Amino acid sequence: MRTRTKVITSIIALVLSAVLLFVAVAVSNNANNGLVVGKKNVLTRSMEVTIAPEYETYLSDFKEKSLEYNENEVAFNGVMEYNEQVLSTFDKVALAEDIDTEQRNIIYDCSFDMESMQFTFSAMLLDENQNVIELDEMVTDAFVTETGQLDAYIDIDGETYLLSDYVSTSAIDECLFGWLKALIKVVVVIVVVYVVVAETAEQIKARQNYDYNKQLEKSGKGVAKNTYVTGQNRTNILNNSPGNYRFGFTTFSGVGCEVAAAYNAMIAIGKAEMLSDTIYSLEKWAIGWGNLGSNPLQIYTYLKKKGIGYTKATNYSSFKSTIAGKESCHIIMSRWNDPWSNGLHTFYVNKKANDEFYGYNWKYYDNTPSLRQNSIDVFNDGSSFIVGYIVWAK
Repeated sequence: MRTRTKVITSIIALVLSAVLLFVAVAVSNNANNGLVVGKKNVLTRSMEVTIAPEYETYLSDFKEKSLEYNENEVAFNGVMEYNEQVLSTFDKVALAEDIDTEQRNIIYDCSFDMESMQFTFSAMLLDENQNVIELDEMVTDAFVTETGQLDAYIDIDGETYLLSDYVSTSAIDECLFGWLKALIKVVVVIVVVYVVVAETAEQIKARQNYDYNKQLEKSGKGVAKNTYVTGQNRTNILNNSPGNYRFGFTTFSGVGCEVAAAYNAMIAIGKAEMLSDTIYSLEKWAIGWGNLGSNPLQIYTYLKKKGIGYTKATNYSSFKSTIAGKESCHIIMSRWNDPWSNGLHTFYVNKKANDEFYGYNWKYYDNTPSLRQNSIDVFNDGSSFIVGYIVWAK
């Protein structure tokens, strides 16, 4: 029998994953005078948080909320009316007893500093006279995953939540009922606030990366258009140095294989784009948020948005049979490395007539397409198959 904590954690994961799927950040160029209330007023452009209606309830208790940023910091501020269930989540409840409950507001501040790589969260009580009592304050170090994404362990009311754990499952709203719904909602609101701040920081970083990567291409230190990426670590060849690009909060060389596979496939089907554009697309559409980076199971999102035809297979036998039925085709393939603890790898394979197969960036250190191979089996050389796509221009 699962404990209440495990049940709560599981349901939060389900709820939050769906929130993640529908959170979108729209940037406007309107000047703003600062946050509603908060210790860190970030005087920059405002950002509107848009959540699908069925999930708006998780932030609906805020009667005011704002999200602001500059090039180094993102800050969320929200104001909600007094709520005993919310208050009980924080550490310094006893200090709040002298404030008239009818006049209380609870203030949430959550910010992320991209230089120090730290989240700062605070909760405060505010009365009609602007008297402030701090209920809780947490400074949390973020870290960058092996795939270049932000992650953090968030402590809430004695429990620890890893942000990337809330990406891969679906929401079951019907599970939220009675006292459990009230208890879970308090925690979900806090974690959703962290997630919104983190995703916003990643979108800002994506734009910064795009500007930086464009300059690489102009200076010859990037990759020229229609040039295949055959070694993602290369950094010192004129107009063919993908390892210099920035991706997420790290460099392309260690984490960019899904991007390289999509980029190479686009060249092969006659839809070539600059590598900086492919990187920005995958960052902008948040295909990679979480512990898999550019999740190969989600590459179809990129293909759909680009108007590319595809078939997808997560079963290797089915994938191999489909390829065998085609004289030639363009393939994006992902498999776990051996051992699987070394992560996964994704690459482009070109099948030509007479069962000739050529892999691009198949081996991280390759500087040319692979030698001719006679079977797709050769490329399934890791510990296990993950997913394969056959793609074509519509």
